[in-house]
Amino acid sequence: MRDALIAGFAAVLCASAVGAIASPEKTESPDPLVQAMASEQASVRYAARTHILADRDRTIKALVQIVEDPSLREPNPDAVLEAIRLLGRIRAAEAADSLLEVIDFTPPGYYGEASSDGASLAKRLGYYGRRWASPSPAGEALVEIGSPTLPAILRYIVRDRLGAWLRQQPERSPSEWASAYEKETARERLRRGYCAVVIRDIEGKRRGMILLEDALAKAGTAPEREALEKVMDLLKSLPPRSDEPVRDEE
Repeated sequence: MRDALIAGFAAVLCASAVGAIASPEKTESPDPLVQAMASEQASVRYAARTHILADRDRTIKALVQIVEDPSLREPNPDAVLEAIRLLGRIRAAEAADSLLEVIDFTPPGYYGEASSDGASLAKRLGYYGRRWASPSPAGEALVEIGSPTLPAILRYIVRDRLGAWLRQQPERSPSEWASAYEKETARERLRRGYCAVVIRDIEGKRRGMILLEDALAKAGTAPEREALEKVMDLLKSLPPRSDEPVRDEE
């Protein structure tokens, strides 16, 4: 099923390119889509626009399905990585929630380490001081999409993921519980760090702090305020965005 999905999606993306390669003598022919969009008839232009938007929606849904499939991340992490990057390239703001769900996904070797599984979390958290000082693949995609993703990021920050994780856990021995809980809380710190980086890279430190302060003032519960404050602390500790004036560090 997964292989069929990937193969089918690749076929959709490559169909027009393959057609052009197979029939090079036709490359100078007028593009029917261009002709339709340039038509003097409103109904023809409307049909062309509908076709373009429908193709975009199908593309985004296919990419999101790949990103959200956890069974692909170990055997085929490059497919997930490519889907994440394509969502950024096409500025798919509607995929922000799906990208945030994989904010801590990094394929093996992405940061130079041999593995990206839970056993390497300590190294991941401490990689050259703060590995999350650079965006993850999903973080890079969110930054490329830009400010339309900010509402989803704020919702993600205040969501009680650790509580949901605890409610879903099976019976374990005390030592197994301690190990699993330590790993999950480390992963949650990593997610918060990546969120801080994304906000910094979209808004800059100064405006990012204003955004989080505004969200803090509107937060309805103590856990939501605590989650926002933790991300604010992480944002404060980051260097400014490369194009920010020095005053933004204050």
